[in-house]
Amino acid sequence: MSDRPPLIIFPDTNVLVQGRALHDLPWSEFGTGPIDLVLCGPVIRELDRLKTRPGRAGKVARAYSTKVRELMSSADKSEVLVESTPRVMLRLSPGKTNLAPQRQGLDVGHDDQAIINQALARLDQGENVVLLTGDNFAALAAEEFGLPVRLMPDHWLKEPEKDDSARELARRDAEIARLKATEPTLEHRFIDADGNEIERLEVTMKRYQPIIPEEVDRLVARVGALAPMAAVTPVAAAKYAKPRATGRGFDLSEISYPSLGMTPVTQADVEKYESDYRDWLSGVRRKIAGFHAEWNRRREWPRAIFCATNTGSRPANDVLVEVEASGDFKLSGYRQDGDDDEGPKRGSWLELSLPPTPPKPMPRSVGMLAHDWLGRDPSLLSRPYFPTMPPRRDDDVFYWREGRSDQTEVLSLECKAWRHGRDEEEFSFRVWASDEGEVRGLITARVNASNLSDAAERRLPLRITFEDRECLTMAESLVDDFAVRLARR
Repeated sequence: MSDRPPLIIFPDTNVLVQGRALHDLPWSEFGTGPIDLVLCGPVIRELDRLKTRPGRAGKVARAYSTKVRELMSSADKSEVLVESTPRVMLRLSPGKTNLAPQRQGLDVGHDDQAIINQALARLDQGENVVLLTGDNFAALAAEEFGLPVRLMPDHWLKEPEKDDSARELARRDAEIARLKATEPTLEHRFIDADGNEIERLEVTMKRYQPIIPEEVDRLVARVGALAPMAAVTPVAAAKYAKPRATGRGFDLSEISYPSLGMTPVTQADVEKYESDYRDWLSGVRRKIAGFHAEWNRRREWPRAIFCATNTGSRPANDVLVEVEASGDFKLSGYRQDGDDDEGPKRGSWLELSLPPTPPKPMPRSVGMLAHDWLGRDPSLLSRPYFPTMPPRRDDDVFYWREGRSDQTEVLSLECKAWRHGRDEEEFSFRVWASDEGEVRGLITARVNASNLSDAAERRLPLRITFEDRECLTMAESLVDDFAVRLARR
């Protein structure tokens, strides 16, 4: 134990009510010597008056009044607050105002001035005394009488007491937190076509350039040289003796004999062939001249997938999923079965059509069979009508509301009850834009539900750039393929 005389600290009531608990305060700021913390009579009297107050002041006053009673029952009316560095003792010193000489100019009927008066009495005895206060006026009064003062630092204060409005806000926050705990919990992300999670969608696309007119003329001339227009002259019908009929009416066996004769080649047939040939060659020119546009039309525009999962413990009700385009582009749905994929492998657009066949005489029986009037199915003439019923919708399945196949600014899907604890839902979409210049924008996906207070939202920046490609080489291949197919015919 230190032999140094203790520092006598007189705290006023403000320190007890507004400051933190006495044993939690950083007393080392006064040094390492022992400290006697004195609860004097004016402070005890003010604590008794505050006991009936509501709120923090009354609660603290009641606690210290209990502490005063404990000290009164102890032998030396004191207890150890802090064991060391420094050692702090809490001492009870009620005193009596008439035993402490009253300094002229002090009103001992005022609690703060009564505390100052008692502290001055100890100072007059040669003790090391300090007034600890949170009251500026009390500090000024003490300094006027030569009493050392220490104002309570801000970091010694308790947290500000909540008023009625703060308590109401706290109650509402607690209620919101309780309601949120019963809401569905959503996790969401964007992935690319390969299943990789992405934070932005950046793609470089090909932009095919038109073939110059001179090259178009050259390729069309080559096609015309490979398949020139045939020289066709009219041919009269050949007549043969008709066999004797084997029965009444039409005899089906007649079609197996050439005796019906050969069909003629009329001048009208020749003119139609020449017209068809010219139309075909014009079509070849249009196809070669617009070959770049066809390639551009069939390009794979960028695709992405918005993924969302209900990982909470509640289903989401009346769910609306929206994917919105912000910028000079649009969106459409994408079915993963590939039914809407018009890629280069679909159709015969990578082929030049073969020229029309010149007319020539043929047996009439062939023409009759080609007409197909003998092969018609009588059952197709009349079919019963069955009204179609609207399909039944499952509550836990997402259905398209807008944008399934049409290009739009906002795709939307809906679900009556999105169950929790199920596999991740995938909402695929494709981007569409003009290739006149670089495309920039933002894709925003939102999930709303009737039992979700805040919409879940994810954003995906978009950037599409273009690199020019020539398609003359591909047009040359088109003509090469035409030559092979023409030779086979």
